[in-house]
Amino acid sequence: MPSLPECGPWISPVVHIANICAGIGLVVSGILSLIGLFTSLGGVAKSPLGFLICLYVAFFGLMLVAGELNKPASILYHFSFLSGKVGRGIFELFVASLCLTQGFSGSGQVADIFIIIVGFLAFICAILTMCYGIDHDVGASEEGGLFRTGGGIFQRRGATSHPSTTI
Repeated sequence: MPSLPECGPWISPVVHIANICAGIGLVVSGILSLIGLFTSLGGVAKSPLGFLICLYVAFFGLMLVAGELNKPASILYHFSFLSGKVGRGIFELFVASLCLTQGFSGSGQVADIFIIIVGFLAFICAILTMCYGIDHDVGASEEGGLFRTGGGIFQRRGATSHPSTTI
């Protein structure tokens, strides 16, 4: 498998900051779209699914920011897919697809244009996260490479297993 080109040590912090900005953008665009739905004539009644998508986008943006900042630590404990760069990238792709779906199915208001732009930026951040992101080893044990998540105890790749631990 071909390796990724080396971009230097500066790329991971840039991706980290970009993910925080994308999460904040998701929250803002979700709230703006909700305001747009409530201010348009019969907006929520016409589009109950759009209402739910806006709520999801705002909530998932908060999750993304909390996962990047590791505040509170229980976010990464219960949603352990946010601790790895691939899981976080796939999650961001999902949220970006929600943004694009909501933006292109909307009524062409300013909030819909903003959510489309944020969706494309989240898509780019997702690809960068999967390639150059930072793994958060929350709860990692120094001995043997075991770490505990909300789903149980797992073993890191390349770590030796303990004879008393069954995984």
